[in-house]
Amino acid sequence: MGSVFATKPDVFIIDPLTGQDTIPTPFYIQFVPGSVTDVVTSLDSLYSDNNPKNLNSIIAEPHILPSDKRFKDRITDSEKDRYMPLFRGMTDVPVKGDPVLLCTIGKINYYLGPLNTDNKPTLNNDNLYIPRQDIPLPGQEQATVTEAMGQSLNFINTQHTRLSKKYKPELDGDDAFSYNEIHGDQIFEGRHGNSIRIGSRDIYPYLILSNHRTESNEEESLADGSLISITSNGTLQQHFGGYYDIVQEKIIPQFILASDTVEENSRTIGSMIQSVNQIDDSYPYIYEFGKPEESNVGGSNQILLHSDRIIINSKRDNIFLSSINDIHLGAGRNLTISTKESLIIESQNIYLGSPIKNKEPVEIEPLVLGNQLKIVLGSMLDIIESLKVTACIAGLSGPIDLVTLNSIKSLRSELMNFESNYHFIEPNEGANKQ
Repeated sequence: MGSVFATKPDVFIIDPLTGQDTIPTPFYIQFVPGSVTDVVTSLDSLYSDNNPKNLNSIIAEPHILPSDKRFKDRITDSEKDRYMPLFRGMTDVPVKGDPVLLCTIGKINYYLGPLNTDNKPTLNNDNLYIPRQDIPLPGQEQATVTEAMGQSLNFINTQHTRLSKKYKPELDGDDAFSYNEIHGDQIFEGRHGNSIRIGSRDIYPYLILSNHRTESNEEESLADGSLISITSNGTLQQHFGGYYDIVQEKIIPQFILASDTVEENSRTIGSMIQSVNQIDDSYPYIYEFGKPEESNVGGSNQILLHSDRIIINSKRDNIFLSSINDIHLGAGRNLTISTKESLIIESQNIYLGSPIKNKEPVEIEPLVLGNQLKIVLGSMLDIIESLKVTACIAGLSGPIDLVTLNSIKSLRSELMNFESNYHFIEPNEGANKQ
């Protein structure tokens, strides 16, 4: 039972028969502190009773007992001591030993918590738990002391710290009086280094999902196992800065595209952007999007997906990848495209290789049109076949000799080898394609 009528040993009212303070005064407690003794996380749990209705319920021991029951029966009753989540859609399922608040509404037991006694996202100690004495058995001079509340054998209590929100002048305003006075965010924290942050910098909202954060890290960072960042103001550098890469065992001073970090790679996204856009430095183009001064014109909303591996999989329909300007793809090794049927690339111009090297245009050559090449070569062979051989004796002339003619016919038959049965290019339609 959660909500109870309880009494205090030193609080009494006057007995009208005796005129003395001897009648205990009961008072109602809606939310009773208690400790979790077991948790139902699945139908395989000990106290699930194989009933889906009991999922995420707990078995708990209240710290305050009813006024008519001095000692708690130590035999656990799964129905009497079961408490359901108080809220319908959002449940923070406790572990053994977590402190909670217990209540009874409409004859149904509910729990609220776990309580944040130590302000830790992992596990909070139940500071109210005091081992109580059982009822003395016959022949015993005193009651035995119940053992302290146990912990879950399958729960590992790490040392992950609470997430914080540090003042950043470039995002929160550089006024001196605003230091340490920024507003907080709404944060949902897991027990082992994952979180969802819904908040804002100044008046600009952001949403950050983080997973596998290190124990000592108080903020989301590019060092997290996976990170999804949705921002409306500020560059990625301003939001996250540098980080320590545990794989490479070195400090990465700033965010940089992974393909551009590969050593001895001369075909980076940065270098290609410099060539295509004819600029000296691609860093501002790539990494300075979202500067606070750009937010006033509504052009700094961006999303970052950052992880060891990212998979986008459409299992029933299409994937549409679209940009109003450019799409840049970069790989530290290979870029492969595989399709069951056709690979179609439609563009005004298609270049295999960069048309610009070292900021200077490269003299490029067009691809050969197979049909047109075959027509031209065939016409050349027709002309050669029709040639007459002029002799020096008596001014005689005649056709090409048989050996030469057979060689030309053999060459003509090889014209078909110029054509690919699998790869095609479109014909020319004017000087410039529209």
